[in-house]
Amino acid sequence: MKFKKKTALLLSFTMGALLVATTALADMTHKSGYDQLKGALKGTAAQCNGKFDNFTMDISYVIKDNGKTVSSSDTVQKIDRKDNASLSQTELVTQDGGRQASEHYADPQTMIDHSSQVSAYFVTHFDPARKFDVFSDPFQAKGAGDVERIVDAVVGNLKDYVVVKENPDGSKEFSGSLNETQIPPLINALVSFQAKQGIVHSLPQLTQDIFVKEIKGNAQVNRDGVMQSLLGTLVLSGKDAQGQVHVISLEVLAKLSGINATQVVKPDLSGKKVQENTVASATYKQQTVDPKMFVGEFKNDIVVQKGGKFVKAGVRTLNITQADQQTVSGQYKEEYKPGFESYATHKLDFQFKAELSPQGGQGAFKFNAVGANGNQISGQLYFDPRLDKINLVFNGMGRMGQGYDSTFDPVFH
Repeated sequence: MKFKKKTALLLSFTMGALLVATTALADMTHKSGYDQLKGALKGTAAQCNGKFDNFTMDISYVIKDNGKTVSSSDTVQKIDRKDNASLSQTELVTQDGGRQASEHYADPQTMIDHSSQVSAYFVTHFDPARKFDVFSDPFQAKGAGDVERIVDAVVGNLKDYVVVKENPDGSKEFSGSLNETQIPPLINALVSFQAKQGIVHSLPQLTQDIFVKEIKGNAQVNRDGVMQSLLGTLVLSGKDAQGQVHVISLEVLAKLSGINATQVVKPDLSGKKVQENTVASATYKQQTVDPKMFVGEFKNDIVVQKGGKFVKAGVRTLNITQADQQTVSGQYKEEYKPGFESYATHKLDFQFKAELSPQGGQGAFKFNAVGANGNQISGQLYFDPRLDKINLVFNGMGRMGQGYDSTFDPVFH
């Protein structure tokens, strides 16, 4: 899904008051609405991971500030577990009404990324021995149980606000709503803390008088216990550093469809501009890639369309300060030329420490970092010794805009 991790905590409260999964699906009629809802969510994830051959997930969100849409996105992801392939297509609408589209395809041997902001398709070929799972149950992930218990403790008595309606055909409808007088102080304190760190980069940063005004949601579960749709809304209020009041709303809709009727079609690259990279996971232990060779400075140009032509707006710099077979450390930053300040609103500047990613292939390292404005950033580094280049790929095609180029060339002094 293509929204920033800064949204994740707010979304967890939106859903957490209603949705977190911990209980079994069986014997649902003897459980509260909250526990039935949790069981349906967990049961759906388990069936997606073990029963369904293929399915389609549609996840969209809308963020508004004082009633004005700041950002919206819709992601349609098709999963084929039988052939171990996935295709994700996202359309992002920015605050100025601009539209950006991205596409990501993956199977055990190939990964294809494309953005409407870049003419080329980025293709990575992997060794057939690469381990790749197109979908995994998030509730079986390491540490998931601890997260469940923490969120359950935060939710507390909010469980009583989940209402379930049983339909004649065996399906169920769940709903719940909380106003500002019903929100526990702990949730307000946690949301206030997160908001002060910056929610998403396109929103004003709230600094004072921050509280949750409303949380509401509903879900549809079919007679087989499969959750078909889930809608959650969170509204919070706060003031920025200048004392202006902002009412910010986040609405998220998730839908599951096309069960055992979804087809994943690999993008046809005939006649397309393609930039290819090959990694060989099966031969990584032979250390054919020496990350130490890449210690130093790498750059590429920030190119934008202005006045009907392409112009250089600035430079991206990737500085590798330490590298070995297990970890790589460095800094990434973007610098814009005078006259292009308007393009620099969401520029990135962060330090990172990346770790070896065996699933990513030879010379692949994954990282999580925090930007200068507090936003969460993650991605992968790929070292190409044949071309003396580094590929820096951000998760979720998060660097759409200004024609992001993932290939960095060495700087020779």
